[in-house]
Amino acid sequence: MIIVKIQGGLGNQFFQYAYARALSERYKTPFKLDIRNYDFENADDDAPDKKFKRGYGIGRYNTIENIATKKEIEPFLKYRKRKGRIWYPYNKLIANSSIYIEEAQYHYSHSYAHPQRLEKGKSVYLDGFWQTEKYFKDIETAIRREFTLKNAPEGKNKETIKKMESSESVCLHVRRGNFLIPEYRKHHGICSLDYYEKAIAEIVKRVQNPHFFIFSDDHAWVKENIKLPFPTTYVDHNGSDKDYEDLRLMNSCKHHIIANSSFSWWGAWLSKNKDQIVAYPSQIFKKKWNLKDFAPEKWIKIETELI
Repeated sequence: MIIVKIQGGLGNQFFQYAYARALSERYKTPFKLDIRNYDFENADDDAPDKKFKRGYGIGRYNTIENIATKKEIEPFLKYRKRKGRIWYPYNKLIANSSIYIEEAQYHYSHSYAHPQRLEKGKSVYLDGFWQTEKYFKDIETAIRREFTLKNAPEGKNKETIKKMESSESVCLHVRRGNFLIPEYRKHHGICSLDYYEKAIAEIVKRVQNPHFFIFSDDHAWVKENIKLPFPTTYVDHNGSDKDYEDLRLMNSCKHHIIANSSFSWWGAWLSKNKDQIVAYPSQIFKKKWNLKDFAPEKWIKIETELI
C-alpha cells in the first residue's frame, strides 16, 4: 500500500496525488490519501493549511479518492526522521530505509520514482511536494482525465470559458497573498513587474491578437499595476473559496504566463492547447535550490530575480 501526505493548496495537492497515483500504477499497488492536515478542528493554530484556510480540494475532481484511516497511517509515523545529532544513527539506518519517504530535494530523483520497498512489494508513506511532471508523465492521460471537475461550469464561468476558447487567450497569474508576509517572503519571494513585462513581450512575439485574462489573489494590486495595450479581462468573480473554478478557467486559456506557483503551474499544464506557449520564472524560490525539473522542456524560461 502507498499512503501520501496531502498538504498545502490545490496545486500542491495535485502534485502529491499525481506522484502517488503514478507509483500506484507502476507497481500495481493501492494508494490512499492522508488528509489529516485539513482537520482544522484538531490542528495546531500555526498549522499552515489552517492558518491560511487552505482546504482539501481533490474530492471535487474525478480522482481516485481513497482516504487513509488513522489506524492505517500511525504505523508509518514512527519512522519519521528525528531532529538532532543524537538521532543520526536512527535516521541513517531506519528512517532512511524508505518506509517513510520524506522528499529531500526539489528536482527529479530516480530513487523516488522507483522506491526499493515498492520494488519488493512492501508499503510506503510519502511526505513531500514532488513538483515535476517527470514523476507522472507516463500516466499523463489518466492525470488529465482525473483532474477534471465533477460539476459543469455555470454562469459567468461558462461565459468566460467561451471568451477564452474564441480568442487567443493568455492566462497571466500573479501570486501575492501570504507570500507578502515577511516570514514567507524570505522563502518564496514574489515575481516582479519586470518579470511580467519580459514574459508578456515573449508571448506577444509569438501570439497574434492576444487577449490577456489576469488571475490573482490580490486583485486591487494587479488592476493598479498591470495595464496592457491589449484586450484584458481581470478574472475576479470567483473568490478564494472557489479556487477550483479559477483553475478550470486557467486550463481553458490557450497560453500562459505563470508565477512561482504550483497553482498556475497546473493552470498551464492542464491546458488542452497543443500549440500552447508558457512562460515561467527562472527563479521559483528565493533560495537557490535545484529546480531544473520544475518546468516541462517546451516552456520558456524568463530570467528574473524574485523580490
